[in-house]
Amino acid sequence: MTSNKIDYDFFIKIDFEKSSRDPSRIFSTMSSLIETFQVIDSEFAKSIDSKINSVLLLEDVESGSLKSFFKSFLESVDDNALKAGDWKKIVGAYLLKVKYKLLAFLENKDKIDNRIQIEGLQSELLQLAEETDVRGLPGYAPIPVEKLLFSIGKLSNSVKFLNDKDIVKYSSDEGTVSINKNFNYDSETVEDLLT
Repeated sequence: MTSNKIDYDFFIKIDFEKSSRDPSRIFSTMSSLIETFQVIDSEFAKSIDSKINSVLLLEDVESGSLKSFFKSFLESVDDNALKAGDWKKIVGAYLLKVKYKLLAFLENKDKIDNRIQIEGLQSELLQLAEETDVRGLPGYAPIPVEKLLFSIGKLSNSVKFLNDKDIVKYSSDEGTVSINKNFNYDSETVEDLLT
């Protein structure tokens, strides 16, 4: 993907209400989303191979709306454990799909009502990992439900300080999805889901 010759994997765009109070909310939200996507990439890369480390690189920032462009960088302690070929490109594409899938899952939800919803998402994400086939062997690990819920909670908390007129979007080759500010991550419900 390129925008004005910027080489990037995805970008986060915050359209904010101009001349509004508490401008730090925009930068706090961007910072929190960057940290959240870093955590998500690290956790989900481990479902491919526990030795893969993921790092986000900031490629550019545009003003007007706050728009930040990122590139994923992957490294493995043991490249020999991974199937020959360009595994970094394959795993990088997988991580973009994971972020898109998580955000699309939350896009029209106010809350998570039952464990079946999470298990369905967990299954879809495991299928994405298996489709990479970078190890050349079966046995990819599903993301544990508690880590999946933790990632969802971090996404929800990242955008909680935005006002009604602020809009946040995630965009990659997978598509563009709005980050749902109305999703309510309720810790009591999450405890019930985990038990």
